[in-house]
Amino acid sequence: MKKQGTTRKQQIQAIQNLADNLSQHELLEIEPDYSSDVANMFDRADDIVRYHLNKHLDTNFIKNEGFDLPTELINKTKDELNEIINSAKERRKHYILRKANATKHDKKDEIKDADYKMKTMNEYIEVLTVIKQSEKYIGEGLDDKIKVLDKLTDKICQSKKSIPLRIYNQVVILLDRLLKEGITTNDQVKQYYQNFLV
Repeated sequence: MKKQGTTRKQQIQAIQNLADNLSQHELLEIEPDYSSDVANMFDRADDIVRYHLNKHLDTNFIKNEGFDLPTELINKTKDELNEIINSAKERRKHYILRKANATKHDKKDEIKDADYKMKTMNEYIEVLTVIKQSEKYIGEGLDDKIKVLDKLTDKICQSKKSIPLRIYNQVVILLDRLLKEGITTNDQVKQYYQNFLV
């Protein structure tokens, strides 16, 4: 795989080998949530990626604040993402000041509201930071992406309780890139989500 002239057939074989090796990982013991079957809810893997990248965010709040959702920003440049992150940090500062003022006047409802908005902005900034850094995690070539996915899958399998949000977001972005580049299929992405993320 290290040769520049890797053929498409060799790339497909590498993916098939990866898929064969995925079953070697120990599955997480997560209590199933029967209220919804995410894998059957969507017909296309793109929709699954979109769902999982925005999953931990209050999307209505983010939209009402005038920001785009992370899935709409996944192909932005680092400079564009830095600008959005800085705007989100400014908005967070606004809520910090509101909380300080509410604390000074002992307005508990306003304190609670400001806390929630600060927390939500922090989560949004975290997801955008992962997207901005994703090239560093993903690498350039197919071989790098498969190695990174394998390492992240190992970390997921080692997680005792829940998957750390940073790892979760990295996997979602990586799967999205692999799908968009035609390296994986919709079915392979769905299977990965069923095995490791749902």
